[in-house]
Amino acid sequence: MDYGILSLFPIALTIVIAMWLKNISIALFVGAFAGLLVMAGGNPFNAMMSYVVDHLVPNMTDSYCAEVLVLLIFIGGFVKLLEVSGGAHAFASSVTKFVNSRAKAQMAGWVAGIMVFFSDIGSPIIAGPIVQPLTDKMKVSREKLAWILDTTASPLSILVPFLGWGAYIMGLMGTEFKAAGIETAEWDMLLQVWPFQYYALLSLLMVPLVAFTKKEFGPMHKAEMRALRGQVAPDGHVAEAVKIDTDAKLENSRPMVMIIPLLVMIGTLCLMLCPQGFPFKSVDGDQLRGALIAGFVFGAAANIILVVIFKIKSFKKICMDYVAGLESIASVFITLLLAWVLSSVTKAMGGPEFVVNMLQDNVPAWTLPVIIFIASAVISFSTGSSWGTFSIMMTIAVPAALALNAPMHLAIAAVLSGGLFGDHCSPISDTTILSANGARCDLLSHVKTQLPYALMVGVVTIITFAIAGLTKANVAVLTVGIGLLVVTVMALSKIWGKHVAEEEMTNIA
Repeated sequence: MDYGILSLFPIALTIVIAMWLKNISIALFVGAFAGLLVMAGGNPFNAMMSYVVDHLVPNMTDSYCAEVLVLLIFIGGFVKLLEVSGGAHAFASSVTKFVNSRAKAQMAGWVAGIMVFFSDIGSPIIAGPIVQPLTDKMKVSREKLAWILDTTASPLSILVPFLGWGAYIMGLMGTEFKAAGIETAEWDMLLQVWPFQYYALLSLLMVPLVAFTKKEFGPMHKAEMRALRGQVAPDGHVAEAVKIDTDAKLENSRPMVMIIPLLVMIGTLCLMLCPQGFPFKSVDGDQLRGALIAGFVFGAAANIILVVIFKIKSFKKICMDYVAGLESIASVFITLLLAWVLSSVTKAMGGPEFVVNMLQDNVPAWTLPVIIFIASAVISFSTGSSWGTFSIMMTIAVPAALALNAPMHLAIAAVLSGGLFGDHCSPISDTTILSANGARCDLLSHVKTQLPYALMVGVVTIITFAIAGLTKANVAVLTVGIGLLVVTVMALSKIWGKHVAEEEMTNIA
């Protein structure tokens, strides 16, 4: 049957429920089931039978999908060990020894957040409590620290291709590529997408730009002026900092407890794949995922050995942490599986074809990345979930790019950047909440001060995607985006702020 606009009903309902319940898993399930209910003529029993037999089980038993899910499980265990073993804590602490100015205090937060790149959730609650006493001492506002923590959480994690974000995104891309008959390997596509993830790259650049130029604007400028007068925390209730791990003897940890396992993981990957030309040549997807799993297993073993040697935790306790990490990935596991089912149901109803036919006659190809970015941002802001947004928008972006002959990697980059932008602005995003907590700043103050900075980067990103669309995804467009970012920060600081150093000298005197 030709369901027409009704073919988009599953996705539309998923978005509405996700906005209402703030739970993407339930939304994905209900959206797919509703689509099957339409196809089954309103018979709920036939719809449920089709859900399980025609969509859920085939996705679970597909060899590609199974490999991705297994990979995610081992990533969860590895990341958990890095979070609880104290290596990142020790490295970040060593960085703070060289802090003797406001700019260096902000950069210490930036570097500390970057060093916890393996976990967007763990980054704010590990780096925040370490850096916060230093930023307080140097009269940097808690709002500024919360923004720095938020900016080095998800924007950095999405740029690391071999961890959880990368595996999840490749899982979504692989399903769409298979359905569309695209033979490009997901790993190769992810590397092509990397330099076009404008929002993540420009957000990361914002911190050193603001720190060293001392240009501030909007509510953040007011917060910094208040901090220079001696009040670093905003008015009102301030949340207690999150405890990292009361069970571990973190004073015994060393930076090598984080660095060596990462080197073991990367070394294993190279040892197994470099003879085949990796990373310069495409390798078989099965072998890539197998090598990644092996790398995470050996990296986890190295971390456990170091934790026991340095007496950070007992062997029993660190093994229990590893198992907890394996189990913690269950929510991601479920989300990805349900996303595959929603994609399958939407395709069965002809949703991608309907969107393609609608766009072909009405939308120039160069505008597609901008449209995808804005749509992804709206969904992500409303739901507080970038991962859920990826699962919804990837189903639309891939066939639309094919139909309009737009660069595929640019369309996928727009999905990722838009989802990240909306999540970064959303007050219900988990990283937004944890960043405020990690900086000991109340959530409302964090959202209010971060929003103008995030919106500014978002607008620059839209312009950059438009230029990239017109130039057929020229890599050099990133430099244009960086130039726009610098000019915009300088302009807004003149219109809506001030050079902080001028006030700083007055207050110190």
